[in-house]
Amino acid sequence: MSAVPPFRSDNISGACPEVLAAIAQVNPGPSAAYGRDDLSAALNEAMSDVFEHRCWCFPVGTGTAANALAVSAVSHVDTLVACHSNAHILRNEDGAVQFFSPGVALKPLPGEAGRIAADELLDFARSAGASTPVVWSALSLSQLTEAGTIYSLDETAALAAIAHRCGARVHMDGSRFANAVVALDAAPADLSWRSGIDILSFGATKNGTMNADAVVVFDAALARETQSRLKKTGQLYSKMRFLAAQLLALLEGDLWLKNACHANLMAQRLLERLSTFHGVEVMHPVDGNHLLLRLAEPLARKLAEMDSAPWQSGTDELGRPLYRLVTSFATEVGEIEQFAALLTASRGET
Repeated sequence: MSAVPPFRSDNISGACPEVLAAIAQVNPGPSAAYGRDDLSAALNEAMSDVFEHRCWCFPVGTGTAANALAVSAVSHVDTLVACHSNAHILRNEDGAVQFFSPGVALKPLPGEAGRIAADELLDFARSAGASTPVVWSALSLSQLTEAGTIYSLDETAALAAIAHRCGARVHMDGSRFANAVVALDAAPADLSWRSGIDILSFGATKNGTMNADAVVVFDAALARETQSRLKKTGQLYSKMRFLAAQLLALLEGDLWLKNACHANLMAQRLLERLSTFHGVEVMHPVDGNHLLLRLAEPLARKLAEMDSAPWQSGTDELGRPLYRLVTSFATEVGEIEQFAALLTASRGET
């Protein structure tokens, strides 16, 4: 297996033992196909318990599929979907939203630290309602943001309220939703439907599943719309029980929150170690498990020479590279100390 630079992503971790055990447990014997199995039904009930609300859960294979499917369910041909200018659906998913929803355009909005500014959304809402023939159909928020920060409950509710007043639905890209729930010490319901979220991409692969994420819907009519798109988008798996089993294992005993808590704690430990190094500048508060930073050029170059450079995640306003470090449920303290040793070895005269 090829070596991967430390903290490149939380996608590089394996599946947690409980998930692997669940897959093995449901493997023997026949089962109803295409989501008609008992586990898929149980998953809807389990998610409804987690969110304290009747909801519908649609397992999918990737976070990109979850986002594209969810946004397609709340948008229509020749409409705009507002998102942050660094949103994953805009920058990193190769037009998946438009592929699932032909004619839909993504409207990037600015905002510091990865969060859409409320005044920018208001300005956009006014212009979309007055001076353009294109309809605004949806707002997409990322939680955590691409900067590793969090929308507070009040910020989420305020942005969602603006969208709803304009007749737009609200999607949340929750690839690291669990990390936000833990960091805010909030109920999942508070961070989703109670704050005005209509449809949620529920991230799980980064948090311990092998290949299972989900779309969680809080409205029956919207659930029917989402259901109708599963087959068309290639996400209606014949052996859906394997995806349902993974997600159920993650929900059992709040494992999804325990995993996220560990990842967040490791990020704080990593932040503490980085604070001792010159040439390392953390750009934003570390709200979850995701650090965005600048590295002095000699330090970045030496790390690259050692095949240990972090993932480059865009540039700052001056065009200087920004780097990302991400911890996971599987991160160990020893890995952090090894990375600190790499920084020490790479620092040289920097």
